[in-house]
This record gives sequence, C-alpha cells and structure tokens, in this order.
Amino acid sequence: MSFDSEPSGCVIQPSRCRWRRPDVAYAVYRFAPLQGPDNPESFGTPQEQGRRIAAFCRAYGPGVGAEVVDVVPDRLQALIDFMRDQAARGNEAFQQHIAEGHIGLYEADIRYVRAHRDTLRAAFEMGHPCRTPCCRPRGPAISRGAERWAHCPVHACATEPMERLRGH
Repeated sequence: MSFDSEPSGCVIQPSRCRWRRPDVAYAVYRFAPLQGPDNPESFGTPQEQGRRIAAFCRAYGPGVGAEVVDVVPDRLQALIDFMRDQAARGNEAFQQHIAEGHIGLYEADIRYVRAHRDTLRAAFEMGHPCRTPCCRPRGPAISRGAERWAHCPVHACATEPMERLRGH
C-alpha cells in the first residue's frame, strides 16, 4: 500500500501487503472521513462514519476490524509530533501547516474519535452497512468480507470507491 495524505493519491492492493495498523488507521481517518464536525472535511454522523469505517475494513480484507478506531487517535498524535519536530528543525512546509491551524484540527479530531469511540465501533457489530435484500449474502458465507458482498449489483458496497458509500 502506498499513499499520500489524500484519498486521491492512494493505491491500495490488500492482496499484496500486510496491513499496518497505523497506516490503515490513517487511511480510515481520510477515507471515512473520520473528522469532527468542526473540521471542514467532515461529513455525516458518528453512526454514518462508523458504517463507512466498517465497510472500508471489510473491503480491505480479513484481520482489519473495529480495533482500527482505537488506533486513529494514536496515529494522529504521531502525526502532530512529527509535524512539530519537523517545524522545529526548520521545515517551512510544516511551519506553514502549523500556522494554518492543522494541529488544532487534528487535536479536535482526536477528541472527537475518543468521544464517539463506542458509536464508531458499534457499526462493526451491526454487520454489513446496507439492509437491502440485494446486499444479503447468498450461498455459503465467505470469510473475506469484500468477496462476501461483492455480488451487490445496486450498491457495490465492498467493491466501489468509498464515495459510493456516502449517503448509504
């Protein structure tokens, strides 16, 4: 998996890599998106964000579950620490990001994720985010979430880009 800080710069090939919790946590943070309401990139309720996180993790593959929610605050704190370190070393780009208030947004998002932890994690226990008949599994259950739901012709819940899940 390789990516920059935005979903538009991501290439994810789960079958070719092992997931690293901090990397997946940051991807979830960006893709769900998992930001508080004060963040201009945020949208949706904690319940909707939880469903998008669960769908992302199911599509990513086995072994990625609700625990990713708990890793997001630590990953964001590591980013804050890195930004401060780089700014202190004279990196003008990070100095500018700090001046623009990025750290404040990340700190607010950390508080938001911690405050809504149980709601965000609950989506994993609810099963698949869609409740329509086309999304119900057919035939024997397949262990990998993405393949189990890949047949969905209407929602393509586990196979389409995350933008398709917005509003579901």
